[in-house]
Amino acid sequence: MRTAIAVLILAILATASANAGTIGDWSDDTYTEGLYAATVNDSGNLLGQYCNTANSTCFWMIALKTGCKAESKYPILVNSDIGAHSLEVYCGGEIKNGYHRYFFTNFDAIDNLVKNSTRIGFAAPLQGDQFQVVRFSLSGARATIDRMRAAAAEGSNKPVRSDTRDQRL
Repeated sequence: MRTAIAVLILAILATASANAGTIGDWSDDTYTEGLYAATVNDSGNLLGQYCNTANSTCFWMIALKTGCKAESKYPILVNSDIGAHSLEVYCGGEIKNGYHRYFFTNFDAIDNLVKNSTRIGFAAPLQGDQFQVVRFSLSGARATIDRMRAAAAEGSNKPVRSDTRDQRL
């Protein structure tokens, strides 16, 4: 079920190839403008880093069912085994099927947390006195991100495979 949700979300975000590589709970593959390394939690929410190979820029994104107003900024609390932080996300609007894109405004902070933690949780304020809390496994995150970034630095739009399945090129 989790894999089916991951495939659905990634298909919604961009056109992905069938040649994804996986390490732990993280996968890397291509999207329309470059490469990504991402994970999907048991509830279908996505956390990932995306790199545009044309202009060598990367960004962190989280896709949640929690709605947002496009182009607005929101605070988000982040907790992991290396500490808690208050960060800011920028709403990229609704994707499809009720998911909304949030882009982290402090790349280095979220990058450090994801690469150096084993689990991470996010608390986003909702209306009234409630919070939406989402958690992600970071098993395989550092290795998958490093592999994807190396491929992005080479300007490659091809994912780096870690499996031994046959493929046609």
